[in-house]
Amino acid sequence: MSLNQVFSQGKAVIPHLVCGYPNLATTEKLILALEKADASLIELGIPFSDAAADGPLIQRISEEVITTGVTTDQIFDLVQRVKNKITTPLALRTYANVVFSYGTERFLARAAEVGFKALILPDVPFEEKEEFASACNQAGISFISFVAPAFAARVTKIASSAQGYICLSLPPGGEVDWDTLRQAAAVPIAVPLGGRSPGELGETVVQADGVIIDAAVMEIVAEHGEKASGHVCDYVQEVAAQIRASGMRSVV
Repeated sequence: MSLNQVFSQGKAVIPHLVCGYPNLATTEKLILALEKADASLIELGIPFSDAAADGPLIQRISEEVITTGVTTDQIFDLVQRVKNKITTPLALRTYANVVFSYGTERFLARAAEVGFKALILPDVPFEEKEEFASACNQAGISFISFVAPAFAARVTKIASSAQGYICLSLPPGGEVDWDTLRQAAAVPIAVPLGGRSPGELGETVVQADGVIIDAAVMEIVAEHGEKASGHVCDYVQEVAAQIRASGMRSVV
């Protein structure tokens, strides 16, 4: 399934997993569980020691995984094992240093080989994205852009060149100029859920094309450990039902 298909079937539900937490075997079980849930796209994170763009929980979890010695190659091998068992597309989220240290072209070739459709690097500003975006294009992977509420001209510039879909950053109390964003964006727009309830986002859920469930999923994994897969599956199905009942938007 392509990224376009992900968003063509209604509001997308995008759960996030930090790979290797509490161990790689559990991550594999979680991916297979999300395949059975209503996940539209699964976002897999490679831990980084300075995950500044993530919240405190994911930062702590990333640090714990790193101390266990989990490597990028082990994560790629895990995805290689499961890719033929799932139809849900996969997006890869990490930090620029992880890609650099592995070798950008080598990293993206391996990511494409194991089936990733998109790369998300939250610490790469728009002005510095070209090196990664060009390499992604060569590998057949979409480089995902972040847009934060800002001056209309900057929002337009970022959104108009976005690939795959847009991750919309939502600072507390931040307002979104949806008219400007929609006029500029030629791709769907996904927003982070943040808390556990879609109701906390209000009108944003109605406007968005998809919801990214990151910290809430990892809270459940932290609570239940190796037995988390069923709990995560139930939660994702519940969120999917709620956001799809919130109102449909014509997807770009």
